[in-house]
Amino acid sequence: MVLYCIWHSMSKVTKSSSNNGSATCLTPTKSLVRGVTKQEFNDFCEGDEDPMLKFLAEELQARQACNINNTSLTVINEIQEEIIYQNTFRIEPSYEFLPDQVSNIIKITLTEKLKGLDYDPTLCPTLACDLSESIKEIVKKRTNFPRHKLVSFVVIGERCDQGAIMGSRCVWNVKFDGYASSSYQNDTLFAVGVLYAVYLE
Repeated sequence: MVLYCIWHSMSKVTKSSSNNGSATCLTPTKSLVRGVTKQEFNDFCEGDEDPMLKFLAEELQARQACNINNTSLTVINEIQEEIIYQNTFRIEPSYEFLPDQVSNIIKITLTEKLKGLDYDPTLCPTLACDLSESIKEIVKKRTNFPRHKLVSFVVIGERCDQGAIMGSRCVWNVKFDGYASSSYQNDTLFAVGVLYAVYLE
């Protein structure tokens, strides 16, 4: 199928002169895109009763009379394989954030990276940053949350017979946003990983 793309310009009427005399033409001030089928294009050329097509037909005739070399009106004979759709401005996600699944990913990642490792105050800050990035990338690959902004962080501390409490506060939409967390500990250290998922409208 041949796809005809017509760039519809919001125009103003002006007068100009050509070799054939004076004519009325439309000067484009703002461009919009409109895709039509071959049949619609033929109707558009014949001046169909559709108000939009009729307007475009009159605009085309005015430009041809003025000999305007305007690239805002083009015909594309080939369709690209990949179709790029415009933003739907969806305000609700079509999927549900799954904290249990993300918590399992955090738990496995912390265990694999920290198993058998002793606490080192010089190594752990860098290791915490690396773990935070790893958790975020793994969640992106293994889950399907394309419209959520993911923010993760990891805290690693030393175990010295003390207690630790972590807390956080967020301002978000309780219906669509969420978080997941998990922890790991051995004889010398403890680690807590948290990932926040904030829906992007």
